[in-house]
Amino acid sequence: MDINSIKDDQIGHTKKLEIDGKMYKLGNKDDYQFVKELVYGSPLDIEGKCRFSDYFPVAGEKEFLSLGWLSKNGKRADIHCTQIDLESIFFRYR
Repeated sequence: MDINSIKDDQIGHTKKLEIDGKMYKLGNKDDYQFVKELVYGSPLDIEGKCRFSDYFPVAGEKEFLSLGWLSKNGKRADIHCTQIDLESIFFRYR
């Protein structure tokens, strides 16, 4: 998936985006989040504290794009989320 083809000024402003022949519609504009607890990685690897907009597919499998910027350094923090089987998740306690 070529998320890099989406320009900064499109995020949250363009109502529909087409990526790799698939159409996505804006569903959550200019939201903000922060992570209270990080289990793996660093806040700079994920949408730790960021401003973002979510785009959902018009048709097809359950997935979405969360496109935004990290508050700490202004870098893009885009995520392409797909549905997973919850039974395939195993918890390991420290």
